Amino acid sequence: NEKNAMLRSVLFQELKARERLLIYLKFFQDFNNAEIGVIVGLSREQVRQDLLEIVGRLKRVFLDEGVYFG
Repeated sequence: NEKNAMLRSVLFQELKARERLLIYLKFFQDFNNAEIGVIVGLSREQVRQDLLEIVGRLKRVFLDEGVYFG
């Protein structure tokens, strides 16, 4: 699927390794922010803030590329 290929490409081009890990744990492994924090050594609040920033940045990249999910 073209959207999945775009998603993978953007994830690897736009995100640092730690950012990819946060996305993977949250959206593919269904961990909550506290659990992610334990794994990566951040507070639950810092995980929340980081994920908000990462997801916002990804949305802007997708919109710029004309890719819409929904």
